[in-house]
Amino acid sequence: MNEKFIPEDARGLRPGRGEIRRAGEARPRPAQTEQSVRVPEKKEAEPSPELVALRSAADQLIARAEDHLRARFEERGGSEDLNYHRTQHTADVRRNAREILQAMKDGGADVSERDMIVVEVAAAAHDLVQEWRERDARFQPITPERFASDVETAAKTAEQRKGPVMRQRFAKFNERASVAMMLEWIQEQETENEKKTFQTEDLKKIMEAVKATVPDFDPKFATVQNLVKLRREKDAPTGQMAVAERISPTEVSPIVRAVAMADLSSAGRNPDRFLAEGDELFVEENIDMRELDPSTLTEKQKNDYKARIVGWSKSQANFARGRKVMFELEIGGLPTEAKKNLRKMFSFETSIRRAERQGAARDKMSFDDLYATVGFVRPKPNATENQRVA
Repeated sequence: MNEKFIPEDARGLRPGRGEIRRAGEARPRPAQTEQSVRVPEKKEAEPSPELVALRSAADQLIARAEDHLRARFEERGGSEDLNYHRTQHTADVRRNAREILQAMKDGGADVSERDMIVVEVAAAAHDLVQEWRERDARFQPITPERFASDVETAAKTAEQRKGPVMRQRFAKFNERASVAMMLEWIQEQETENEKKTFQTEDLKKIMEAVKATVPDFDPKFATVQNLVKLRREKDAPTGQMAVAERISPTEVSPIVRAVAMADLSSAGRNPDRFLAEGDELFVEENIDMRELDPSTLTEKQKNDYKARIVGWSKSQANFARGRKVMFELEIGGLPTEAKKNLRKMFSFETSIRRAERQGAARDKMSFDDLYATVGFVRPKPNATENQRVA
C-alpha cells in the first residue's frame, strides 16, 4: 500500500499529531461544528390585516364581557352576586376552549386562524345573561322577594317556602339572550368603526357554540351533558328505560365542540378548579343558606343543612365519572391524531379520587366548620385551614 506521512499543517491539528493518508487521496474536509453551520431562522408568517383587525376587535369584546360580568354578577350584593358564573369561570372557559381547539387543529381537524380568534369571543359570550327565579325543594316556582312590589307580597312569598330555596335558571333563554347581547356588541363595534370585521360564518359559529352550552342533567351518568344529548325511551319487551337516540357532535364545527367541552372541562383538566367550582356552584344555587347565622340554628337545622352540603360534595365524584364517559362521546368523529391530543389533555381520575376524599372528610366535620369551608362565610385574617374558602 502506497502511503505517506502527511505532517500537520494549517488545518488546525493539535501539536505533535499527524495524519496518514493514501497518496493522491483528497484531504478530508473539516467537520462542520455547530458554530460553523448557519441555519437560517424560520420566520413566522405575518398575520393578514384582516386577522389583525379581528384580533383587536375580539380583545375589545372580551374586555367588555368581563366588565359586564363583574358589574352584573360580582358587585351588586346579596343573591344577585354569583359565586360560580362570573369572570373567572368565563376566563377559564375561554382559555380551555382555545387550547382544546388548538389540540384539534394540531391533530388534523379543519380549524382556521380565524377560528382560533372567534372561539374566544364565543366563550366570552356564553354566560352574559343569568336570569333566574326561586323554587322550593319540590321544584315549585315561587315569587322571589326581589320582584315583590309591597310588603304583603314579600310576606306571602316567605310563606310559600316549603323547604330549601334554590336558584332556578332560565335555561335556553339565558343562552339565547347571552349570544344576542354579544351579537349586538359586535354590530355596535362595526358601526362605530365603519368596518365589518366578523364574517357571517363567524357569527353563525358563535351562535351555535353558545347554544351548545345549554346544560342538560343526565341522571344515568349523574353529570351535565350539553354537546351530546341522550334521549331515553321505555323498551317495550323489558319495560326498562334505554338510550333510543344519541345526537352526535360529529357534524358540528370545531369551535362549537371546543366551547361546549371547555364549559365543563375542569373535571378533566384541573382538579383544584373542579373542587372549587363545586363549592362555588353550591353556594350560588342554595339561596336560603347564604345568610345563615349558625349560632341561631337548632341541632336539627344544622344536621339538615349539613346533609345537603355533604350530599352535594359526595355527588361530585360521580359527576366527574359521568364527564369521563361523556368526553369519549364528545370527541367522536374527530381525526385520530386530534383524539390522541385531547386524551393527553384530559384525565379524570385525580378529580374522582379527590372528590371522594373530600366528601368523606366533610361527612366528619361540624356544621359550623363545613359552612365556612364551602364558602358561605368569608375567612377571617387568621382563620384555620378548615375555615378557609375553598
